[in-house]
Amino acid sequence: MPRNSRFALVLGMLLAPAIAFAQDIVLTGSIKSNAQVPIPSAFVSIPQLSLTQVANASGEYRFVIPAARAGQQVTVEA
Repeated sequence: MPRNSRFALVLGMLLAPAIAFAQDIVLTGSIKSNAQVPIPSAFVSIPQLSLTQVANASGEYRFVIPAARAGQQVTVEA
């Protein structure tokens, strides 16, 4: 293997964890009543991150949390 190829391979292996660590977190879920019926337009929030979403017609929500804000325990409220 040529020297430049080995260098690129080693560099790629060293940078891969940093690139993987920098990925955003996607949190999805659904809001349902006690009877398991979806609740459309419910407000869903993560107070610790000051994030709020509105559930869709099927009661589903989706948060995209920036990688820089990952690593802490949070509570999802509806």
